[in-house]
Amino acid sequence: MRQAVELSPTHIGALNNLAWILAETGEDLDEALRVSRRAGRLSQSASVFDTLGFVFLKRGDYLQAQRAFEKALAKGDDPSYRYRLGLALEGLGQREEAVAAFESALESGEDFPQAEEARGAVTRLSAASPANPE
Repeated sequence: MRQAVELSPTHIGALNNLAWILAETGEDLDEALRVSRRAGRLSQSASVFDTLGFVFLKRGDYLQAQRAFEKALAKGDDPSYRYRLGLALEGLGQREEAVAAFESALESGEDFPQAEEARGAVTRLSAASPANPE
C-alpha cells in the first residue's frame, strides 16, 4: 500500500487503506494519523472520516474518534460506523450512549462484521450499568 501511495500520493483510496492498515496493525499510529489526515484534506467522505476515527480510537483519543465517527455517520449511515462510535463512547465512559450506539448498529437490519462484538458489548455494558453494579 505504501508503494501505491508513493506512486499516486493523492489517491484517496490508497491513502485511506494505508492509514487503516497502519492503525489496525498498530505498526505506526503517528504515520496512520498523518496519512488519514492527508486523505481527509482530499476527501470529506464517510469512509475517510471512519478511518480517521479508527486511527484516533487506536491511539486512545476517544473524543476525537467520537467526532470523526459522527461526521462519518452524517455522510453515510453504516452499522460499522455506529459500532465504532460505540467503542469511542465506551472509551469516554459514556456507557448508556455506547449501548445505544451498539444497539443502533444491531437494529440496522444489516449484517456487519462486528455484529457479534456489538452484542457482547451491549451485554457487558448493560450488566455493568449503575442500575446493575458489578
